[in-house]
Amino acid sequence: MTPYEDGMVTISATYQGQTAEKTVKVEKRSYQYLAGFDLTADGLEGSDGEYTLHIPSGGTVETSATFNPENATYQHLIWQSMDPSVVRGGADGVIRAVSNGTADLVVYSYGRIHKKTIHVTVGGDAPINIPVESVSINGGDATMQASETKTLSATVSPSNATNKKVTWSTSNPMVASVDNSGTVTARKAGTVTIKATAGGKSASVTVTIEEAPPAPYASVKIDGGDFSIKAGETRQLTAKLLAADGTEVTSDDALTWRSSNTAVASVDANGLVTGVAKGTANITVTVGGKSDTVTVNVTGEAPVVHDTTVYYPAATYGANSTYLHYRI
Repeated sequence: MTPYEDGMVTISATYQGQTAEKTVKVEKRSYQYLAGFDLTADGLEGSDGEYTLHIPSGGTVETSATFNPENATYQHLIWQSMDPSVVRGGADGVIRAVSNGTADLVVYSYGRIHKKTIHVTVGGDAPINIPVESVSINGGDATMQASETKTLSATVSPSNATNKKVTWSTSNPMVASVDNSGTVTARKAGTVTIKATAGGKSASVTVTIEEAPPAPYASVKIDGGDFSIKAGETRQLTAKLLAADGTEVTSDDALTWRSSNTAVASVDANGLVTGVAKGTANITVTVGGKSDTVTVNVTGEAPVVHDTTVYYPAATYGANSTYLHYRI
């Protein structure tokens, strides 16, 4: 059944002259693209889409899939065995060993956009498996500001569990995303659930994103305005942060300096301008989306310094008057 709009609908089914009906409430949801998925299972080892698994002949392993984001519209996996006579996988997520040997299982997401490969060995006794009993996220619920990042960590118990690989997922990547290392990036105001999964067990925390407070300044102003220097000379620029009423304020936000033409004048990270060659260039300072620009006029060329050494005969001027060194 595909929902087209919100409302109530009656579904009927008829078999051998008998009809049954069911009325259900339909809610149309916006499409959520699948960014990726991961698999966990006892004995499943590996990362980055490549896994290994050892199963005794006739054995089975139940896998658990984690989808990112958690509310992705299509959460269906397609299992394909490269040798069904050795191992098979099904839509139920259960891997079944058929006979001794080795074979690959390839797991695709809907549309075959994302895939994982499991290198399966069937035969003998499987390695001793210690299942995961619990997962906890250290620190609990958190509050962040938009554009901030925070790295979460998870504890898997017992400490000697066979499969301790943690997979992270978010309920809404538009509000906050999370990468494979548990680093959460706040996108915009809202609330999300961040989940950590290992060995079929999971834990989650709630992360609340608040809008970052507005900067205390409304503009930035470079002191002194336009100026001129000679090639080879330097000028230290400074800038003030101004509130809406024109009063000077302070902030920890970093200033960024840039020259429009470094062949004429360069500027370093601290606002020190160096004249390079004759011409004009714009020097711009930027902070918190605010900027100001002044024009520097560079005159003349950099002076050329020549080192000259003049030698004098020692017999005429003495042993200690061998040479004279000077610049012109």
